Order: sequence, then C-alpha cells, then structure tokens
Amino acid sequence: MTAPSASGATPLPLWIARLCGDQETMGRQHGELLRPLSGWAEVLDHYPDMPERMLLGKRSERALSRGAAWTLRTIGDRMLDRLDAARPPAYRARTRAFLEALGRSPDEARYLAVMDLFQNTVNLAARLRLGPFRRPFLAAAVHGAVPACSSVAVWGRASAGGSLRHARNFDFPGVGVWDHAPTVVFCSPDRGLRYGFVATRGADAPGVTAFNEAGLTISAHTRFHRAIRSRGAMAVDIGHDLVRRCETIADAVAVARERPSASTWGFLVSSARERRAAMIELSGSRCEVVEVSGEADSLACTNRNRHPAMLAGQVAASPGWAAHSDTRERRLVELVAAGRERGGITAEGLRAALGDRVDPTDPAQRERGAGGVISQPWTVKRVVVEPAERALHIAVGAAPTARGPWLRVAWPWADAPVAGEVSPSRT
Repeated sequence: MTAPSASGATPLPLWIARLCGDQETMGRQHGELLRPLSGWAEVLDHYPDMPERMLLGKRSERALSRGAAWTLRTIGDRMLDRLDAARPPAYRARTRAFLEALGRSPDEARYLAVMDLFQNTVNLAARLRLGPFRRPFLAAAVHGAVPACSSVAVWGRASAGGSLRHARNFDFPGVGVWDHAPTVVFCSPDRGLRYGFVATRGADAPGVTAFNEAGLTISAHTRFHRAIRSRGAMAVDIGHDLVRRCETIADAVAVARERPSASTWGFLVSSARERRAAMIELSGSRCEVVEVSGEADSLACTNRNRHPAMLAGQVAASPGWAAHSDTRERRLVELVAAGRERGGITAEGLRAALGDRVDPTDPAQRERGAGGVISQPWTVKRVVVEPAERALHIAVGAAPTARGPWLRVAWPWADAPVAGEVSPSRT
C-alpha cells in the first residue's frame, strides 16, 4: 500500500491509456475512457482559482480588497481567454473534445494555460512595479514564485551502458490532486510521430513531461522573465509540437522558434539517437539554446536561464529563490559526477537522485526537508525515461513521490483506443 496523500486518501492506481487518430479524436477518446473512473473531477476543479491561490494563498481577502481581488480574477480570466483563442486549432479542438467527453464545459479548456498566466502575472508585476495592486500584489507574487522542477539527462560515460536517460521531478501546486491519480498516455496520431506523456487524471497535457518514438524526451520548467506576450504559444502546445513533430534536437529548436512563446520557459530536450541534450530557453521575445560541448555527457536543468542573451530581463523573485534553483542544479551535477566515477549512473541511481535532499552548500551534507534540495514537498511526479529501452519509470506514491513505489512502463503503441489500471508495487 502507498502512503496517503495530503488529502488523506491513498493514491489511485496508475492509469495507462492508448489513443489514436487525429487530435480531436484522441481528446474525445481520452475523455470517454476516463469518464467512468474517479480522480479526474478533482483535478479539473483545482484549476479555476489556482493562479490566485498561488499568488495570494489563504490571504487573498486580507491581502487585497474584495474589489481588487475581483479585478485580479477578471484580468486573469481575460488573459486565459486570449491564450486559449491563440492556440493551434487542432490542439484547441482536442482539449475541448476531452472536456465534452467528460461532461464538462468546453470553456474550461482555457485553464490549460494557468501556469503561463501565473508566470506572466509575476513577470508583469516585476516589469511594471506600479498599479492598484502595487504593494500587496508584488509581495504576494514574490511569496508564490517558488517553482522547483528539476531535470537531468545523462549519456556516454555519465550513464551506465552509455545510453541516454532523462530524469525529471515535476513540482506543482497540486499536492493531494496531481499526485493522487497518476497517468501515462500514449498517442498514435494520424499526422506526426507516436508519442506519450505523463500527467494525472483530468489533465490532457501532452507537452509538460513527454517522449516520442524517435527517442526525444522533453521536460518543461518555469522561468521568470520580463518579456511576455498575451497571444503567444502556451507551454503545453510548444511541448506537444516538440514530441509530435521532432526527431532531433535541431528539429526541436526549429519548431520552438516557429511561434513566440506567451510566457517564459526552459525545456530540457534530450535525444537518445544523438546521445546528447540541449536546453531551449523561451521568453515572449526570444528563443535561445544552451548547447553542450563535444565532451559533455550530461545536462541539468532547473528554473534559471543560462544563455547569456536571456540573462538581461530575467526575474528573480528573491535572492533566496535564485539560490534555491542554483543549488538544485549544482546537486544534480554532483550526483551525476559521483555516478560517473562508479561506471555511470543507472535508472535506479537517477530515481534516488530525484529523491535527494542534501543541500550542496552544507559542509556536513545533511538532509533537509525543503530549501535548495532536489526533492521538494510539492513534487507530484517523478519520472525516469529510458528511450533505448522503450520504457519509463514512474513513482506513483503520494507527494513527495520519492518514497515510491515505482513502476516500470513499456511503450506499446496501439491502433485502437484502450486503457487500464496498474496497481502499485514496489519495483
């Protein structure tokens, strides 16, 4: 049995779905397969007021007047509407078909952009530093701006056997919801590559943590930068395009540059075929790529830009938050180096790394419950992808999910929609 989540309930079994057809058809299939099950309604109900809760927490009525809070919600709703209207028609149709199949309003599709909205709210506050919400709003934005996703790709000498592996912690303000009902969804589209993604019941989100049959794996990370757009591309759609259309890192860079991003993101993109990785850093005005040298055999990614062109305009909510991100990256590098000295890090070693709680700045190397450590209290998904093995490892316990249990999931694609549950086991 797994430990109860923050909601007090034992996490549901891993749900694996296989979809096929055009995007709208796959969205409908996803909803139809999911509807008889539990767990998805809580996820959809979580999204509408998530940006406000992230920024203000339980202090919303105390931090702002009711009129100011209403104004914030109204502005947020309009920003979501603009982002939703600018989506590629096929992806927008997919989300709406998914919701309709679940018996929900298709208008809820706009909430797929809540993280773009949250980041842009912080970015705008940092850029303007004025307006009716000046003091309480900026204080709240700094309070909420603590993303903590961590990823690392290894290959060559850094990886046992030399094959590429991609490990990822997804830290998200959804403890008790996102960790409660894990899913892996495989897609066989009528156009493009076959691909899969890791999410939760109620989230048809192919572009956050995803992989494809060509051996590309992507993981998206929050960044803060002053350059934003109200009608740019949503992160989930950018990632969706990367795994549906791209076979190489060069392909991924070209696709990322096709449409300006609405918000500010860092995508770690790894290629098993090329045995290398790159970081694609996006803002509303730029797309830059952090490449590795010819001798490099790993690349770590957290929440701070690394390309020189992206440093101007980058926002740090506080010096402590910048250190929080930088120390997680430093610790990932240390753990990979230790694995390299032992002959290369294994999938099991990466699983352990994702649960590491040592602050590298502490001379005593003591474990911590929070702060600048890889494992965070709000880590709702932990995944290690092994493209050469056509498999992934996913932790399916309650947050923080490092406690497991872990399941290994193979990549069988399908030509007909099918789904089923896999009970957790300590593998």
